[in-house]
Parts: sequence; structure tokens; C-alpha cells
Amino acid sequence: MGKVLFVDDDPNLLAGIRRQFQRRYDIDFAGGGKAALEKLHSAGPFAVVVSDMRMPEMDGVEFLSTVAQEHPDAIRIMLTGNTDQKTAIDAVNRGHVFNFLNKPCETTVMTAAIDNALTQFKLRSMERDLLEKTLAGSVKVLLDVLRVINPIAYSRSNLLQPLAARIAADLGAPNIWEIKIATMLAAIGWMSVPEVILEKLFRHRPLGPEEQILVDRQPEVAYELIKSVPRLEGVARIIRFQNKNFDGTGAPESIALAEEDIPLGSRILKVLNAATPMDRTRRPSLAQLEKMEKSERVYDPVVLMMTRSVLEEFRETDLQEPVTVIEVQVGRLLPGDILEEDLTAPDGSLLLSAGSELSEFHIVKLRHDPKYPELSGTVPVTRYFG
Repeated sequence: MGKVLFVDDDPNLLAGIRRQFQRRYDIDFAGGGKAALEKLHSAGPFAVVVSDMRMPEMDGVEFLSTVAQEHPDAIRIMLTGNTDQKTAIDAVNRGHVFNFLNKPCETTVMTAAIDNALTQFKLRSMERDLLEKTLAGSVKVLLDVLRVINPIAYSRSNLLQPLAARIAADLGAPNIWEIKIATMLAAIGWMSVPEVILEKLFRHRPLGPEEQILVDRQPEVAYELIKSVPRLEGVARIIRFQNKNFDGTGAPESIALAEEDIPLGSRILKVLNAATPMDRTRRPSLAQLEKMEKSERVYDPVVLMMTRSVLEEFRETDLQEPVTVIEVQVGRLLPGDILEEDLTAPDGSLLLSAGSELSEFHIVKLRHDPKYPELSGTVPVTRYFG
């Protein structure tokens, strides 16, 4: 059972509530709005908050509106002797009050109200847990698909995620979880780009006009795939504007958005994507960052500065794992190995493309391939040693 917090400046009323309800509920008390906010932070979480309307310094509407912002999961009840229409409207609109109780309030009435509020809290908690599990499952499915279809883009995103999260944290972003997920899912749009174009990008070959259009559209494809997933609306928005220039130019050109109006996550992705080649190195380059710093109004200068700071810190640690290219027997390939050459069957058919970062799925799939027994010899791979 969740905890219940009673807030009132009348100590006699609080003493009476203690006598009536201390055996039925897990209860706590505060003598005013400011003291209650401190208690919510220090002794929370609370399932239900019951507050008087008329209190000095901070009235019930102001207090409950703050609770709604800082502790949105708590169910809010107002206890008042003033039931005028304006008080009720303010309480509902600003404090999102679940129930009103008139003073003096009979024990049976308050008991029913608190029981209903606790039930509502439980239902909301169950709904939130279900949404979080659905969200986690949806993200996992999308990432599993990306891992198989475009392992280069997947491993690149996997590398960039901690960088994006660190940059976001250093910039004081309130929604770091959205930026972390957006960094991973931003590459989903590459599933719409034909492999022949990906191969050109991988080998730094020029693209034709129509091929470039497909590449430029991949953020919009990712946005359309993700926007309807519950609780990923913000993530989809970050992904949609990842190619938007700081001055407002760039895709999507039909939407006017510039500078700080562009989501911070989009501005971070813009910088990290430009600093990180689409090849087997997949590491952000300080040299590339220096070139980007000379491009006026393309990148957010604050994000550029913070990215440089983070890359310089990561340069000697996370981004510089000991690495070597080795020849490996096909039967001894490991998850994390990156193919330096195409892996082909004796008949010339392609099994895995160069640049693929092998996962458990790839290795299991390879071993169940009818052509696997025919494979012999070695294949060059990049292997990281931690």
C-alpha cells in the first residue's frame, strides 16, 4: 500500500487525522505547502497527497499544482471549506485534483476518498509499468531488426549513444533517456536505403542525385516508423530534425525551425553524425570536428564545444580500445568481430558483407546455413580487445 501525506496548517486537525487513520494507512504529515514539498522530496514517493486549501505562504491550489509538476504520479485530494466555483476550477486546471472533500469531513467519507485514490494510484502504476514494458519491447524489436539488416549502422549508433548521453547531461538536458533512445533508433531509417547505396557510403564513393534523395529521406522514414509508438513521440521528433541546420535550413525544409527551437537531441545528433564516418572505423574524429567548427550556422556552437570537450576526454579511454586486424577461422568467429572482407560461399554467393559487426544471431544463422560445412580457410576481421 502506498503512503499518504496530509498537509494542513492546523495541528489539531492533523492530530485528529493521525488518531483516525494511523492504523489503516501508512501516513505522514506536513504543516504547510513548503514543508510538504520538502517531505515529498526527502520521504517520498507518496501515493496520495491530501491538502487543505487555506494555508499561509502557499495555498492548496499553488501547492498541488507544484506537486502535479514535480510528483505527477501522486494522486491529489483537496480538503476545503471553500467550495466556490473559482477554487474548484483552479484546483482542477492547475492542480489536477482527483477529489474534493468538504471540511468538516466525516471519517467514512475521507476513508472512501483515500481508498479510491490508492486504487487509482495502483491502476496508474500498473499502466505505467505496462507502457514501460511495451516501450522496452518495441525498442528492442526495432534494434534487433536494425542489428540484422544494417550491422554497420547499429554498431555506429551503439558507439554514439554514450557520447550523446554525456553531451546531453553536460548541457543539462532534462530528457536524457529520449536522447539515448533517439541515438540508437535514428539509424532505423537506413533500412529504407538499398544496400548498393550503403556500400557506396561505406567506401566513400559519390552518390547520384536520386541516391542522395534516398539518403536524405532516411530520418523522415525513421520518424514515420517511430512516432506512433507509445511514449516515443519526443524520440521521433529528435530523429526527424537530426539533419536540420542551426540556421533553420536543411531537412525537413517544409518545417520552419531554427537554433534553440530545434530539439537539443537533434542538434547533438547533427554534430555526432557529421563527425563520425559511415565506415568500419565508426569513431568520431576530432579532425573532422575542427572542419565542422569552421562551418558557420550549420551546427549549434555550444553543442560543438561540448562535443569537443567530451571527445577529448573519451579519446584516451572509451574510443580507443586496443584493436587489431587478424585472420580467423570461420568456425572461430566471435560476437563483436567486424568483417574486413565479404564472406562468401564456395559458389560465390554472399553470406555476410564486409563491415558487418557479428552478433550472436549472425553466428548462429551462419552455422545453420546449408553452405556452412563447405566454408574453409580464414577471414580477416577487426577485433577489439578490452
